[in-house]
Amino acid sequence: MAQVAGVGPNGCNSSAVSVSESRLDRGPRERIRLLYLGRLAEIKGVHLIIEAFDILRSSTEGERIFQTCLVSIVGDGDPLYAQKLRDACRERRLDGLLNSGKP
Repeated sequence: MAQVAGVGPNGCNSSAVSVSESRLDRGPRERIRLLYLGRLAEIKGVHLIIEAFDILRSSTEGERIFQTCLVSIVGDGDPLYAQKLRDACRERRLDGLLNSGKP
């Protein structure tokens, strides 16, 4: 059964987050799963998830982490913002990251 690591408010203290090497050496069935489930509104900063994964993928070490993670963005809300998120995913070739609509 999956474990919930925690729930964060808008923003987080990145110095409090670390990923050990052993967590990165998981098999294909043991991926790190990250889920955003909530209202799609700019104030929530959902676009930062897309930007962060794009940056992560661009470095050698980051690519390894990127391949280990499975990220899902699920929610409903501002249709213009949802379209902006879909466009950002498509431009960065992160298709499948965003599932908009009622969960």
